[in-house]
Amino acid sequence: AVVATQSTGTQKFANYIVSNKDKAGQSNLFYTLVGLDALSSGSLVPTHLIVLDNSAAISENQRTLKVSLVNPLGETVKDSTAKIVSAKGTEGQAIFTPGPMAGGDGSFEVAASQLARGVFSAELGFELPSGYLAPDDSTVKVKCVLPVELKDPTFKLIDVDDSRVVLSSDLSGGAAQGKADLSTRMIFDFTLADADGDVTLHQVFVRFTNVKTKQNV
Repeated sequence: AVVATQSTGTQKFANYIVSNKDKAGQSNLFYTLVGLDALSSGSLVPTHLIVLDNSAAISENQRTLKVSLVNPLGETVKDSTAKIVSAKGTEGQAIFTPGPMAGGDGSFEVAASQLARGVFSAELGFELPSGYLAPDDSTVKVKCVLPVELKDPTFKLIDVDDSRVVLSSDLSGGAAQGKADLSTRMIFDFTLADADGDVTLHQVFVRFTNVKTKQNV
């Protein structure tokens, strides 16, 4: 039988089922039955969604990772606690000290103990009230971003028809000026470095802006 209701909780759960928020791909029928039981008795709620509150990016200016633990109805889990089990990069360096996270009732945060450039897998552990199911996946990816310095920049204009260098400047004397057309290739060489030396990156995106129109070239 289908019964029409104005219950806000029921509507939220219905929206959850329709939108299929189960990120682990578990059976909808299982969570439907568990969720309906939760709405009727409040004795069992599936808790398997970890929400990142600050995009999981940390830096010198933002050293804190913030996460929320919510049930499928979008509500934070009261009387819950969280801890860092481990958070290491591919080379074994750790950015968070294992131990309890600050906060409670489904909202937690932890400050980085040290910073190292890279992407880290942070394994979280939770203690939940009786009747709650643990998250299907308690690991989140954390990106650590550190500043770099631009070194030895060189700007070149090359005629692609005859490979002739039209302009070459190390930019030490200020802005470089030259003429270009559809047969001209623009090359910008540089080195990136931090406190430990030169940095090798997978990709670098450079944006050129017209100084008069302020439009991207």
